Amino acid sequence: MPDLPGTYVVELTVYDGVLHSSPATAEIQAVTPQTQLTLNIRSLQKVIEGLPPSAFKHPRLQEDLIKKLNAVLGSISAHNYADALEQLQDDILTKVDGCATTAAPDKSDWIINCPDQSMVYTPLFNIIAEVKALEPLPRR
Repeated sequence: MPDLPGTYVVELTVYDGVLHSSPATAEIQAVTPQTQLTLNIRSLQKVIEGLPPSAFKHPRLQEDLIKKLNAVLGSISAHNYADALEQLQDDILTKVDGCATTAAPDKSDWIINCPDQSMVYTPLFNIIAEVKALEPLPRR
């Protein structure tokens, strides 16, 4: 496992005692956990952008959800993981968790159907776990 972010090239040649195989190479991109987290949040933003406006209680909520994730990216960029976690759990997750917790959208949900909610909820839940893993956070 690489100890520094960067691009690594690995090469494998197999020798069976008689012949050498042709070398096989692969390029591996190693990133920091913070960079991977940022990539995952940007990917989630693309999922949200790809949802139809009709998936939201009000069409403007689609843009608002993306803006909230931009605020999380700002906290992560500043290495303020406690704020990022609070934003994710208290200000975003609660707006897309009805189907996961009660099997139907609830009145606080911004996304009004379960298939679209799950497209956001599952990666968001994983992103929260990534933030928790970045550094020890104080108990709330």
